[in-house]
Amino acid sequence: MEMRNKGRLIIISNRLPLSIKKSGKEYTIEQNVGGLATGLGSFYKDYNALWIGWADVPAQDREGVRRKMEREFNCYPIFISEKLSERYYEGFANKTLWPLFHSLHMHSSYSSSYWKAYERVNKIFAQRVAALAKPDDIIWINDYHHMVLPKYIKQKLPDARIGFFLHTPFPTYDLVTMLPWYKELLEASLYSDLIGFHTYGYASAFLESVRVLLGYDNYAGRIILNDRVIKVGAFPMGIDYRKFRSASNKPKVRSEIRRIRKSVGPKTLIFSISRLDYTKGILRQLSSFKKFLSENPQLRHKAVYALTVVPSRENLKLYRMLKRSIDEMVGKINSRYGVRGWIPIWYTYGKLSFSRLVAFYKIADIMLTLPIKDGMNLVAKEFLAVKGGGKGLLILSQTAGAAKELFEAAVVNPNDEDEVVRRIREYMTTKGKGTAIANKNMMRKIEELSIRRWAERFIEDLETSIRLSNVMAPRVLDSSSEGTMLSKYRNSRKRLFIFDYDGTLIPIHRDYAYAKRSAPVIGALKKLVGVDGNSVFVVSGRSRKSLDRIFKDVNVSLVAEHGAWFKPHDATAWESTVPIDDKWKAEIMPILRIYAERLKGSAIEQKDVSLTWHYRAAKSPNASDVALELGNILTNLTANSNLKVVYGKKSIEVMNTYVSKGMSYLKLMSNTKHDFILAIGDDSSDESIFEVLPKGSFSIKVGMSVSNAKYNLKSQRYVVRLLRKILSETKQPGAEADAA
Repeated sequence: MEMRNKGRLIIISNRLPLSIKKSGKEYTIEQNVGGLATGLGSFYKDYNALWIGWADVPAQDREGVRRKMEREFNCYPIFISEKLSERYYEGFANKTLWPLFHSLHMHSSYSSSYWKAYERVNKIFAQRVAALAKPDDIIWINDYHHMVLPKYIKQKLPDARIGFFLHTPFPTYDLVTMLPWYKELLEASLYSDLIGFHTYGYASAFLESVRVLLGYDNYAGRIILNDRVIKVGAFPMGIDYRKFRSASNKPKVRSEIRRIRKSVGPKTLIFSISRLDYTKGILRQLSSFKKFLSENPQLRHKAVYALTVVPSRENLKLYRMLKRSIDEMVGKINSRYGVRGWIPIWYTYGKLSFSRLVAFYKIADIMLTLPIKDGMNLVAKEFLAVKGGGKGLLILSQTAGAAKELFEAAVVNPNDEDEVVRRIREYMTTKGKGTAIANKNMMRKIEELSIRRWAERFIEDLETSIRLSNVMAPRVLDSSSEGTMLSKYRNSRKRLFIFDYDGTLIPIHRDYAYAKRSAPVIGALKKLVGVDGNSVFVVSGRSRKSLDRIFKDVNVSLVAEHGAWFKPHDATAWESTVPIDDKWKAEIMPILRIYAERLKGSAIEQKDVSLTWHYRAAKSPNASDVALELGNILTNLTANSNLKVVYGKKSIEVMNTYVSKGMSYLKLMSNTKHDFILAIGDDSSDESIFEVLPKGSFSIKVGMSVSNAKYNLKSQRYVVRLLRKILSETKQPGAEADAA
């Protein structure tokens, strides 16, 4: 990775990567073993990274702890009251967002006091960031605890460079709407420059929510919002591969391996470890193992299941109930099936030392990982790294993010107990035949996609996204740039002008059919086409009939319906540039009629290659919501077809995918060599022209929004002023060039 020359990396997470213990009056602070900070290793140091997170320390001890953390670990703690932390962390983060994001909304609580605490804590984080950040720093925000933080940081630091990574799954948009504050949450996250997820599925779900619920479409994972580009992508998180791969050679680990092997003997060892959580499928794993014991008496005493549950959130009632259910189920299974000298389940409730964890990974025959829903599940990757390509079966839930990468594993539906039992039985009866090959293939992927590479990719994409925003950011056509353009115009012989009509040559009118001519515009165009060497094209979404009426006495070339029809300036008849196919209209028109009747003031315009629903004249305060709903229906209906949905200024248009203004330029204008090209447009349909213009062309977007155009004009009225300035430069065509 090419390292940046300046700027630090500021990592933000709910908790700092430190363990804090108090002995008497003194605090012992140590870096946690494992986790993000350890895994990033030298990457963390290369970036001179600092970390901001919550530290749960009594008020009287905070100052001393703060100084020690900053001085020795480059960590900057956030301190909040117990009452606030309860509502923010235990409340909104873990009683509201955690179950909702794991599609277990029945466990979610929706409390306005939780939401207010969540906002307040994130504002406290933003204050800390604003005090520490420098102009060239990169700010990397982690996880669901801080989805609104990008907004609060940008309010204080408008030029902040922000990446946000969500470590959990992201639900479908219909589940997102169950959150009363879903709009605020989504909008706030879009203040980031890059938003990352573990899988493309989660990224797609987020993009779909943004499109359906907020109305922001995306182009190849890029959301263009006002003057910024937000990239949304998948970045599967890895592990510290070398650490796990080499760990089994260490003396402490070898000692643990000997102890466990002595206890297991020749039996098949099934192992699972997970945090106490209802998303981890622990009860389902126990139920599947119980079914195995019940249905396979001949194999029953040849296997042992080592189940480790790591304590988590025990102060929440739901977790205490889960713990009780696990305890009871383990007891019942052991009581029913256990015999002298053998119990089927070795149950540990607590943390395992790193040495003991690696030892279990090394000697386990079967790794059982069946979460109901999981962002990634790094346990599966750790198991494979320790195995080193040896025998062993990974039974992995299809709902874990890791399943998208580790498809050579035994990927199962976590609710399909029969399949889990079959996989266990098959491994035991075949003695793991074929698993070593699969494990080697998966191990190579894990080695390549390590945690360091994950972080590098995220930072690389963040910097790319920032650069793209800078390139596409609005750049007002100032006097200097205007002077350069006018100079090139004066000294050129073959000139091409490409103008959109509505919103560019004339203001947007509330009546889409309005076709009254603008005398200043018509006069300027007549003069422009009268100059020797000038070619003028009006490329519009309007129909042929409408353009004929407007430009009946102006010698310009016309392109109608976004490029479907062309009439040269010296012709009287139109010619089609694409196949005219309107069979699809019979399916789309009834839907548009329903919405035209539903929203008073909206209307349908039927053209040869498209259908457009206009709502410029709609006065209802719900007009935008109705349009959003219709747009989503049309987008879903036209998916995987040769149709596309184009969003205009208060309009939604359905047309064939092969129709675009950019294609009209390539077909009709690009074959002639021009030494001066100027294209001006105001909406998304004009972007395709800006994209394909040759280098050295001048392109202008009307309005101050992100665009592929080289420059922006603040409003439509500046277009006519610009035309007048161009005409004022026209004395005798090519005079200065001749003089030269």
